[in-house]
Amino acid sequence: MTRPLSIVRFEQFYIGYWLVGLVNTVMSWDRSLSIAMRNPAVAAMGPGFLYATTAVGLAIPLLLWFFIARRGSAIAKWILVVLFGIGILGLVFTVMSGRFPSGLSGVLAAIALVLQAIAVAMLFRPDTGPWFGESEPEADEREPEAEA
Repeated sequence: MTRPLSIVRFEQFYIGYWLVGLVNTVMSWDRSLSIAMRNPAVAAMGPGFLYATTAVGLAIPLLLWFFIARRGSAIAKWILVVLFGIGILGLVFTVMSGRFPSGLSGVLAAIALVLQAIAVAMLFRPDTGPWFGESEPEADEREPEAEA
């Protein structure tokens, strides 16, 4: 089955979200390291802990992208939706506590959020049902039947 246009768009917005997040991570690395090292438990583990958690944090979205955009996994789709929802709740608490980053980091975080929201919305367009095995493909999308 060819990938529906909505899945192609999901991929574009989602990779955009990931790249903006990567840029933001690189730009704020020194600040993040400084904050992390103030925590005695993290400081005892050393900066390698921050490197490892950042690597995992960057790898998980790539795995979800792969299984959603390339394999049509409905499970990965719903994992992403749940993680996105948790992220929105975290954002609400961050804003309410006055800890949302200011300056360029905040702008990049907002752009990443918008890109991710659009990407997630693309997963619920009508043409994605067959991709995830949630509905039958339209007549013109079905595999041709073998002649008897």
